[in-house]
Amino acid sequence: MKKAIIVLTRGYVEEKDYNQLIERHKHISLNLEDKQIPIIIFNEGNISDEHQQYIKDKQHDLNINFVNITKTSFLKEKETVEIDPRGKDFGWGYRHMCNFWFKDFFEYVKEYDYVLRVDEDCYVKFSIDKAFSEIENGDIPFLYGFVFADPGWVVKTMNQTTIDFMRLKGKSTAPRRPFGPYTNVFGLNLIKIREKMDILSEYHQFIDKSNGIYKYRWGDLPLWGEIMYYIFGIECNNESYIKRWMLYYHKSHGKNVNAKYNQ
Repeated sequence: MKKAIIVLTRGYVEEKDYNQLIERHKHISLNLEDKQIPIIIFNEGNISDEHQQYIKDKQHDLNINFVNITKTSFLKEKETVEIDPRGKDFGWGYRHMCNFWFKDFFEYVKEYDYVLRVDEDCYVKFSIDKAFSEIENGDIPFLYGFVFADPGWVVKTMNQTTIDFMRLKGKSTAPRRPFGPYTNVFGLNLIKIREKMDILSEYHQFIDKSNGIYKYRWGDLPLWGEIMYYIFGIECNNESYIKRWMLYYHKSHGKNVNAKYNQ
C-alpha cells in the first residue's frame, strides 16, 4: 500500500524564504519512523533546481520529491471570473490553491493509496506513522483533528449549489450550514474515496462550472465538509471522528491545534 505526505508550495527568490517549509520538514522527520514514505512538494514549476537541492539537503533523511502541477492547475483562464467584492482582498493564488486541494490534486496521487496533507505552515507534533495507520484502518476515509466554519460571506451560495447537484442526481437532501474539517493537516484513504469517484468527479465538475471558488473564495475546507456529508454520509463535527491527538502548530494562525487535549 503506497503512502505519501503532500504539500503545495510556491517558488521563492531567496533560500531563506523556504525556512517555513524546511521547519515543516524538520517536524515531519522528528515524528516519522518510516522515512521511505515520499514527501511530495506540489509546485508551479518555479522552484529552481538549486533551491530543490537546498531543500533536500536541509532534511536529507526524508524522501523529498517535487511535482509540477501547472498542466491542470493555476489556470489563467480562471482569472477572468468576476470576483465578489466582499472577497476582493484574497488574490488569485489563494483561489487557485483552494481549487487544487478541492479537486486538482487527485490527478497527481493516482499511484497512492493513502495520503496525508501537511501544509507548509503546519508543524506536526504527533506520530505520522500512527496517522497513516488510522487513515488505513479508521472508521471513515478521512483523518482530521479539528472542525471549522468559514464566515457566511465566504460560503455564499455553496450549499445551495451542492443541493442543486444532489437533486440532479435524484437525491432529496436538506440544507446545512457549510463547515468542514481542518484540511491543513488532512488524511485521505484514497482506496475508499475512489469507490465514489464517479459522483465525486461529477461534483467537481459542477462546482468548477459554478465558479464559486473563484467568485466567492469558497475554501476547500467547507467543500470537503459538503463532500463528506452529502456524498459519504459523514457529519464531520461528530466528535467520535475528530482525532484530538493530532497536535500541531498552525503558524499562520499562531495556534497549537488541539493543545487543550494534549496537556
